[in-house]
Amino acid sequence: MDKGRVERRFAVYVLVLVVVFLTLGGRLAYLQVIRGEYFSELSYQNRIRILTLTAPRGPIYDRYGQLIAATRPAFAVSVMELGSREDMDRTIAGLAELLGVTEDSIREKIRKHQRPFEPVRIATDISPEVHTRIVESRDSLPGVIIETLPVRDYVHGSMAAHLFGYVSEISAAELAKPVWEGYRAGDVIGKTGLERRYDFELRGQDGGQQVEVDVGGHLVDVLGEIPPVVGQGLVLTIDAELQRVAEEFFDVWMERVRTGKGLAQAFPDANRGAVVVMKVDTGEILAMFSRPAFDPNLFATGIDAATYRALIGDPHKPFLNRALEGLYPPGSTFKMVTAAAALEEGKTTPGFTIYDSGVYPYGNVVFRCWRSSGHGRVDLRAALKYSCNTYFYEMGRRLAPERRNDPPQTLIEWAERFGLGLPTGIDLALPGEQAEARGVIAGRDNPLGWQGGMTLQAAIGQGHVFSPIQMAVYAAALANGGTRLVPQVVKQILSPEGKVLWEMQPQEAGLVGLSPDTLREIREGMLASAVELSGPAGPGTSAWLFHNFPIQVAGKTGTAQAPGGDGHAWYVAFAPYDKPEIAVVVLVERGGSGSTAAAPVAKAIFEQYFGLNAGSRPRPPSELPSGGD
Repeated sequence: MDKGRVERRFAVYVLVLVVVFLTLGGRLAYLQVIRGEYFSELSYQNRIRILTLTAPRGPIYDRYGQLIAATRPAFAVSVMELGSREDMDRTIAGLAELLGVTEDSIREKIRKHQRPFEPVRIATDISPEVHTRIVESRDSLPGVIIETLPVRDYVHGSMAAHLFGYVSEISAAELAKPVWEGYRAGDVIGKTGLERRYDFELRGQDGGQQVEVDVGGHLVDVLGEIPPVVGQGLVLTIDAELQRVAEEFFDVWMERVRTGKGLAQAFPDANRGAVVVMKVDTGEILAMFSRPAFDPNLFATGIDAATYRALIGDPHKPFLNRALEGLYPPGSTFKMVTAAAALEEGKTTPGFTIYDSGVYPYGNVVFRCWRSSGHGRVDLRAALKYSCNTYFYEMGRRLAPERRNDPPQTLIEWAERFGLGLPTGIDLALPGEQAEARGVIAGRDNPLGWQGGMTLQAAIGQGHVFSPIQMAVYAAALANGGTRLVPQVVKQILSPEGKVLWEMQPQEAGLVGLSPDTLREIREGMLASAVELSGPAGPGTSAWLFHNFPIQVAGKTGTAQAPGGDGHAWYVAFAPYDKPEIAVVVLVERGGSGSTAAAPVAKAIFEQYFGLNAGSRPRPPSELPSGGD
C-alpha cells in the first residue's frame, strides 16, 4: 500500500479522534463550568427536600371554657417523587397493598400534586398496625415517609355537627374564588359552619422543615426548621352541657313519638327537626342543633367514598342544617303576630270576644277550628291559651285589605317587624355567602292569584315558611319587650397565647314597635297556654307539662299542615315569665301535635338551664295530654 495513502488515513483518524475529544471536553466544560451551578442546584434539590409542618387549627371552647373542638396527632403516609420509574412503581404497588387502596388512586394523588420537591400525602390517620407494617417494609418502599400531622378532633362526635361544620381539602372551584386568595391546592379548609366562617382565624400558619434524604428518599437529617403557629381559638356562646342534654333528650323523645309508646297516636316519620335556645337580652345562642346529624370527625382525615355516598344519598338529608336552612309553615305559633297586628292597628281590643262553634263561614267557604266542637266564647287571651283558630280567622278578616284579592300588607309588615321571612344575620357565613334561608311570608312572596280566604289562612300561620332561627328571634323579641336581636354563636376570639382579641357585643336588628299593653296581652295569653289547667274550654295547650313547673313558662304550641303526611310540630316559649332569660324553639318534622312532640323537649331544656334536674336526665310527666294544637 502506498505509504502516503496510509499516512493520509492515519491523519484522518487522528483528526476524528481530536474532534471527538474536543467535543466531549467542550461538553464536559459546559456542564461543569458554564452550567455547573445549575446542575449542582438540581443535585442539591434532589437531595434536599422541604417538608410542610401543618399548623394545628385553633381550639374551640364553649362559653364556660370546656374544650369541644381540638386537634390530635395522627400518622400520615407521604411519598417523595423518585427519579427512577421502576422504584416509583414498586413503591406505589407496595403502598397500595399495605393501605388497602388501588394503585390508580395513589397515582392520581401524585398527578394532582403541584408542589415540586415536597412529599405527596397518600393517607392520613393510619392505624398503629399499618404504621408498624410500613416501618417494617421501609427498605422496600423507597421514597415513603411517615409524618405526624395535627388532625381536627370534635370531642363530642356528632354533637352540634351543623354548627361546627367540617374540614376537608380545598377544591379547585374554591381556589378560583377571591375569598380563598393565598390558599394552595392541598390546604385543608372549613367547608361549612363555624369552620368555614372562621377559617382565616382558625387555620394558623404552617411551618416547614428542610431535610436531607438519601438515594432511596429516606430521611437522613433535619437541616432547618420553622415551627408552625397554631390558629386562633374561639370561645362560643354555646353551653356544651345544655347542648348535650337537649340533643340526647330530643333523640330519646323522638323515638317515643315515632312508636307512640304511652301516647294517643304514633307519628312514625318524626325523625327530623331542629332546636334553638337563645338568650333574650343578648342574642347569644346557648344551644342549636339539627336532626339528623353526622359525625364531622369522618371528614377530618378524609372520608371514604362509600360513606360519603351514603350520607349524600340519605333521603333525610343529614347535611341540611334545618335550624338555619329548613323552612316550615309556623302554624299556630304565628298567632302572636296576628294578635300584635290586630291590636296595634286598632282592629280589635283585649275585651273583644267571639263565639267559636268550631266553624267560621267566609263567603261560600267554611273554615274550621282545630277543635271540631269549638272553644265557646273567647277573647284574645283565651284564643292564645286554647289556640283558637276561629278567633284568628276573624282577626285575619279584619286585617285584610278592602279588595279581597289583594295580599294583606299589614300582616306582612308585622311579620317582618318580628324578623320573620328575613335573614337573621347569624355569624355563620363568609362575606358574599349565605348560611340561612330567607323564608316566605304569604302574600309578600306569592302575591299573584291571591284570594280573600288566603288571608284567613295566613292569620293562623299557613302559607308562610320560616326557619327555626327566625322563630327564635321572634320569640326573644316577645320576651325582651320588642327588640329584634342578631343571633350570635362566637363570644370571643383568642390569640394562640389565650389573649382576647375580639369580644362579642349584642347587636340590634330593629325594634318591633309593640306598645306595653299589646305586649302584656300577648304574653298573658302565652302564659295561660302553658300553665292554666282550668277554664271553660279546658287547660292550655301545654299546661299538662308546665302547670306545676317551678319556673313560670310562657309558650305557644303549633301544628303546621304539611303536604303528603303528618303535620309539623312546633313549640315556641320563653322563661321565666316575669323576667325572661332564654327563648326556646323546638321543631319536629311530621311530629303532629306541638303539645306532645315538641313541648316536652323544651321542658327538658328549661330543666337543664335552670338546674332543676339535679344532673339526671329530664323525665316527662306520666300524664300525657289527650291532644290539641
